[in-house]
Amino acid sequence: MRKRSKARELALQSLYQLEIRKGENIPETVWFPDEADLPVPESRQTGVANSTRQFAHELIEGVTAKGAELDRLISEATQHWKLPRMAIVDRLILRLGCYEILFCPETPPAVVINEAVELAKRFSTGVSGAFVNGILDYIARSKVS
Repeated sequence: MRKRSKARELALQSLYQLEIRKGENIPETVWFPDEADLPVPESRQTGVANSTRQFAHELIEGVTAKGAELDRLISEATQHWKLPRMAIVDRLILRLGCYEILFCPETPPAVVINEAVELAKRFSTGVSGAFVNGILDYIARSKVS
């Protein structure tokens, strides 16, 4: 598994823990297993090599900080679907993908969408990949226009 893909997977798992255990103080050591500290290619923004753990942490912090904005955009894109009705994993994958599309310009939207679809196929239902693809594609196209 590619290192950034692993970071996205770790971020999803950590966000799931945070979602399920709302209100609990979860130490960062629970978020990331020791084997997650693998190198990630240099960031174009900083020019400094980041670890898988650091990229996952950036995603978690970003999704958490921008949660209300991400949820608003996802709600606009999902006509006839309320966020609480969505499967938790699908909702978290959409938040991760939406965050990366909007706030991580170094990653092309097509790559973000593909990564999100793969997460949905791996961690959610058989139809989740198509659902995630449609919503994130709409958000990515809306960002451009």
